[in-house]
Amino acid sequence: MREILLSALAVAQVLSANAGVNLLTCETDFETTDEGWYGWYPEAPIPMRTQDGAIGTWSLEVRGTEGVRTPFVWDALKPETDYTVSFSAKGDCGQLHLALITVNWQWLGTRYVWLDPVWRRQSYSFRTGKKGSFGRAFCLQLQHKQAGEWFRIDGIKIEEGKTATPY
Repeated sequence: MREILLSALAVAQVLSANAGVNLLTCETDFETTDEGWYGWYPEAPIPMRTQDGAIGTWSLEVRGTEGVRTPFVWDALKPETDYTVSFSAKGDCGQLHLALITVNWQWLGTRYVWLDPVWRRQSYSFRTGKKGSFGRAFCLQLQHKQAGEWFRIDGIKIEEGKTATPY
């Protein structure tokens, strides 16, 4: 019986080893910089840090509908594994479209989030497919669906598991 309990504990420790680890390699709380966030096109409005954070002092503000994305994160996702994206967002109404996209432009997960002027913590889960079906890299993409409007994001995290852990 003791051996079974020790084995179960060892399995639980291995399974939780990556829980809570943020897979994004760029700035996600914007306290020191907004490095690593790109506008979709050169003519798109440049995302900027603003002193209105949900976590800490700073957040990232995006104006218009062109959207932003992170750099690609390589070799981070495992096949047939659950992941959770969590973040804080607010905006001047409308919807925020969030998508996880692979390097071969397959969509791993997508969500539309209704925005309002108050910070709200959001999260959603997705599951990767079989090995080789989703590519070796992914990026996170965010776009406001109303022309000329704005949104702010903060405390962004992509982690292994079905539920978000605190940022």
